[in-house]
Amino acid sequence: MWNSAIFIIVINILAIGPQLWAANTCSEMFSKRPVIAEVERWPQDGPRVFPPYEFSVQDILKAKGVTDIDGYFDTILRARKMEGISSNVLDLMGSGYFINDPKVADSITGLRYRSLHLNEKETEVVGRRDEVTGDIFAKSTWEKLRQSMLDRKIAGQDLIVMRPEGGWRNYPFVSTDQQAKSLVFVLSNAVSILNPKGEFYFALTPSKFKGDSSKHPDIVAFKEWLEKETNFKMSLRSTYWPDQDQSVEVQGVISPK
Repeated sequence: MWNSAIFIIVINILAIGPQLWAANTCSEMFSKRPVIAEVERWPQDGPRVFPPYEFSVQDILKAKGVTDIDGYFDTILRARKMEGISSNVLDLMGSGYFINDPKVADSITGLRYRSLHLNEKETEVVGRRDEVTGDIFAKSTWEKLRQSMLDRKIAGQDLIVMRPEGGWRNYPFVSTDQQAKSLVFVLSNAVSILNPKGEFYFALTPSKFKGDSSKHPDIVAFKEWLEKETNFKMSLRSTYWPDQDQSVEVQGVISPK
């Protein structure tokens, strides 16, 4: 079983190699970026946050025909358990506390810039979840994550979620183009560790993207590559916020075809 786990991860990485090679240039773009401010906890970060993660991607879920949104992620993990298939969870720029019942998951991992600060009472109530720390836009961080998965015998992720309320909003992007390249970098790396029946939901707050993200050349190219070269597809929804300088809230999901 252990050898098969390594084999699956290696095959996934090889399959997406060309896209990762192109996306890794993102690391060079940020070589002179400012240092990110030290923050113990970003807004809506950690246990018992509101609104629930599902509400950040509710337009995507409704488009899929989901009517009972609250607790949906727990529901799909519970269904996977009943089917006897894996239910590994990865929370990008978070710690995985959006899963209400940790028993529905085989593993829960948070990929964060810094470890989450929990006070003693919170730790007693909700415990600690596995973390991998580092810059999400650095190749070395994703290598660190893959090694952590190997060490824990995790062949791939089944549910990946990214809803960075503070981390993305406060990151020192200099343009929408730079942000689009950064998003493609994250999407590419995430897909490389996503199991064949897995899904990746993401939402970006309405403070950075300008224009319709689904029409940005870098994202269009990634979507075309994804749907041509893999068994996944990507859906995007953009919502304009005219009171915020025409910025756009982006919701998306990568799922099996």
